[in-house]
Amino acid sequence: MPPKSKLTLALGIRYLLWYVISVIFTWCAPIRKNRVILASNRGEGISGNARYLFETWMKEDSFDAWIVLSNREIYEGLSMQYDHVLFAFSWEAVRVAAQARFFILTHGRLDVPFSGLKKTIIQTWHGIPFKAIGFYRNTKIKDKIRNFLYKWFDYNSIDFFLSSSPYVSEIYRGVFRQKPGKFLETGFPRNDVFYLNSGKSEFLFNAVFSEKVSSFKKVILYAPTYRPYDSVYFPFADREERFHAFIELLDATDSICLVKSHVNQQYKLDVALEQSGRVIDISNDVRLPDLQKILPEVDILITDYSSVSIDALLLDLPCVFIASDIEDYIYATGEFCCDYDSLAAGAHVRSMADMIYALNELIAGNDVFREKRSSARELFFAPSSYTSIERLSSFMQQLI
Repeated sequence: MPPKSKLTLALGIRYLLWYVISVIFTWCAPIRKNRVILASNRGEGISGNARYLFETWMKEDSFDAWIVLSNREIYEGLSMQYDHVLFAFSWEAVRVAAQARFFILTHGRLDVPFSGLKKTIIQTWHGIPFKAIGFYRNTKIKDKIRNFLYKWFDYNSIDFFLSSSPYVSEIYRGVFRQKPGKFLETGFPRNDVFYLNSGKSEFLFNAVFSEKVSSFKKVILYAPTYRPYDSVYFPFADREERFHAFIELLDATDSICLVKSHVNQQYKLDVALEQSGRVIDISNDVRLPDLQKILPEVDILITDYSSVSIDALLLDLPCVFIASDIEDYIYATGEFCCDYDSLAAGAHVRSMADMIYALNELIAGNDVFREKRSSARELFFAPSSYTSIERLSSFMQQLI
């Protein structure tokens, strides 16, 4: 996986230059009403909602969809897999983007270094947050300055934000400080794979991991969120002394535990766990690039403060939440923007021993959090949030 680029002064100047150039092109270019530019994570690949929209529209041919990438190495790799892939800092990208009717983003305006003139800009965002983001993180002077700049340059330029329920719309209103009419409760395209079953047969885990372990009955996935400080897989005080007990649990229940770092914070798997053959790091495995397509194959999810647990509610997937550093996390990021204690529907564990116990209970069928998951699911996902791509496509067609 290529290293992610940092937004340096030189890169910022480059973005500004291409933005100014694109203004001129857009003033002159004829608009193609069904052309869509999709981008995510400041051009560092194509992921999440943008990825699923692109793949669907390429198959259905309902929109003239293009990916924009600002990382040349990633662009060169993906352009061999897909048509309609553009390198952002090229004349072709400026021309194609100038003729687009829609920009669809997952992170912010830096996803596309082009003018939004004569465009409808749709922000799909990349997860429903537990942690404080945007204007929920507004106590320090630097936060207030950042939020002022983001609102002026980024949030206010968005025409519509995707949401999945009135509750999520209210969270996003607090995050972005935007008017209620900007929020479309279509649901999120990344979750359509859960209903359409398109991911169920795509990844045959037994074939993928046959070189590691001959057979397994249960799949546990551990997906930690990003932390603005150093951390490790399984950040418990008793982690090393309990590794053997964790491996014994996996052996006894014929289970494997997949671990996947956050894209912005790569961890290294401890030697004892790696050598067990039962704990497998898939962070850089190109065969398993996307959590949305992995989750339907998973029996238990281990996470912490990540939004993946909210998406997992749609699968009624039992979760175990690692909260061993919750005080440090809140200190670093701010108070949660929703009620984590009640909406993170699963056992909250602060030690490796507690995590092993919680996993044993779930594997044995003692799932005491099912009703709590159901209540959280109804809050985060309204009936209108299902089959999101169809709903979003219909809305966009009305704008053409």
